Amino acid sequence: MRARSSTRFGLAALSSLGFTSGAAWAESEPAPAELPPIVSSLDFEAAAYLSLTLGETAVPDVGSLNPVGASAFAAIRYVPRQFPFHVFFQTGGGLVATGNTTGPSGTEYSNVISALFFSPGVGLDISALRLEVGLGPALIFASTSAKDESSSSVSLAVAGEVGLSYRFLEKTTWAMSAGVRYQAVPGAGLESIYLGVQVRFGSIAYR
Repeated sequence: MRARSSTRFGLAALSSLGFTSGAAWAESEPAPAELPPIVSSLDFEAAAYLSLTLGETAVPDVGSLNPVGASAFAAIRYVPRQFPFHVFFQTGGGLVATGNTTGPSGTEYSNVISALFFSPGVGLDISALRLEVGLGPALIFASTSAKDESSSSVSLAVAGEVGLSYRFLEKTTWAMSAGVRYQAVPGAGLESIYLGVQVRFGSIAYR
């Protein structure tokens, strides 16, 4: 009986010693250091739009085209956290107008007008609203083809744009916004309204 009591006492003492040592080690372990605040970020975005070209998209001596188009853009933004302004570079494009028309001789033509934009600009963030202005070069592609003939041209012009978007969803590094933008290419005689969705799919934070 004494041997068993002595054994139990020894196990209890060892258990108590182990618990005390573990608690002391936990108390001596340093707390993880807090990360410094984010001062700016580099955001990566993609956008898809439907567009409506204003006025009549005319083809000389042939007729007019369907002014509804579609386009896609990619953008990179440097966004400081201390200021509401940020800078961005955006590129992309798509179809401006398409359609089939018939010439005076009865020949049916397939016409396509498309564009590619390179647009640096400045944005202003006010809560979930974002206002942006951009100005840069644009390449305008026009092609006309028939059964026995085809022609195409490329012109360089300056495009300006103004956009307004609302961020309705945001989680960690990604976000989704709905927006409208007006774009004008005076040298090509094009003015368009865009309506679409923007997605921020990645972000690099600077501390």
